[in-house]
Amino acid sequence: MKEMQAVVDLNGHYLSMKQLEWEEQIYFRSPPSNSCKLLKRISPHICLQLLVISYLLFGGAVFYYLESGNEVKERESQMVGIFKLRDNFHSRLWTIKRIPNKKPELYRKQIAQLGRKYFEQLAIKIAVANKKMFLNENYLLKSSSTKDKDDKACIWSFNNSLFYAAAILTVIGYGGQNPATAAGRSFSVFYVLFGYPILLVAIADIAKIFKDCLNALHKICDQISKNSHPRRMSRVRCGSRSSIDLSDEISKSVCLCKSETLQTSECAENKEIPILLLLLIFTGFLNFGAFIVQKWRDWSYWNSLFYCFMTTAKIGYENTGPTGTLPTIAALVYTIVGLAIAVTCIDSAGTIYIRTLHQFVSPRRILR
Repeated sequence: MKEMQAVVDLNGHYLSMKQLEWEEQIYFRSPPSNSCKLLKRISPHICLQLLVISYLLFGGAVFYYLESGNEVKERESQMVGIFKLRDNFHSRLWTIKRIPNKKPELYRKQIAQLGRKYFEQLAIKIAVANKKMFLNENYLLKSSSTKDKDDKACIWSFNNSLFYAAAILTVIGYGGQNPATAAGRSFSVFYVLFGYPILLVAIADIAKIFKDCLNALHKICDQISKNSHPRRMSRVRCGSRSSIDLSDEISKSVCLCKSETLQTSECAENKEIPILLLLLIFTGFLNFGAFIVQKWRDWSYWNSLFYCFMTTAKIGYENTGPTGTLPTIAALVYTIVGLAIAVTCIDSAGTIYIRTLHQFVSPRRILR
C-alpha cells in the first residue's frame, strides 16, 4: 500500500506536497525591491495623468472631426461672397476709368463713392462671417493672396480643437471659438459632464503631491534650523532631598520629556506650509509663464502676466489662444500645473484661516 504524501498543519488540515511546496515558495520568496515598491506607489498617479491626457486627445480629435468639415463649407460660402464683392468693385472701377473726357473732380468723386459703398458692404460681410466663427484674419489674408489652404489659418485645426477641449474641461472658457454644429454642441455637454470629475481628481492628485513635497521640504528646513540652534536642556538641581523625593522628581521629568516629545511630533505632523512661501511660489509661477508668453506672442510683460493670471484663475482671457503644436502643449501643461498650484495655495490658506477662526470663536474663549 502506497504511503500518503500529505502533511498535517497546525489546524489539523491535511496538506498535499504540492500545497506544501507552494506555501514554502510564498513564505520564503524574496521581498520586492525598492524600485518595485516605488513603481507600485507612483503607478496610480501616472495612470491617472495618462487618462487625462488621453481624454483631452480624444476630445480634440472628436471636435476636429465634427467642426472642421462644417467650417470649410461655411467659410467657402462666405469667401465667395467677399470675393464676388471685390470683383464687382474692380469691374466698376475699370468702367469708370474707361470713360473718355472725364474731369478729374468727377472721376475722384465717383471713385470715393464707389470705395465708400464697397467698404460698407465688405465690413458687413466680414462682420457676419466673423460672428459665425468661420473666418479669421489669417485665412482672409491667405485666401486673398493665394488659393492654397493652410491648416494654421483654420479656426478648428487639431491644435485649436485640443485647446478648446482643455478650455471647456477646465471651465476657463476662452471665447475664441464655439462649436456651430448640433453634434459639436451636444458632444461638448457630455464631454464636460464626464471629463470634469476626472480632471478634478487629477488636479487634486497633483496638488496633493505638490503639497507633500513642500511639507517634506519644510520639515527638513525646520530640522536643519533646530540642529543649528539646539535647545538648552534644563538641569535637575541636586539638593538635600530624600531618595523618595528624588525618584519622584526623576519620574516627573521623564513624563514631561515624553509629553513634550509627543507634542513636538504632533506639531511637526500638523504644521502647515507658510502662506508667504505659497504666495512666493505662485507669484514665481505666474512670472515664469509671463516670460514664456512674452517671447512667444510678442506681448508686453504686463499683458502676458495678466493672461497667465486669468488662465490660472479659471477666468479666461477674451479670444486669445496658443498657435502651433508646441505652444498648445505648453499651454495645456501650464494650465493644469497652475490649477494644481492654485488649489494647493487655496487649500493651505483656507485650512490656516479656518483653524485660526475656530480658535478665535471657540466656546472656551467665548465663555471666559
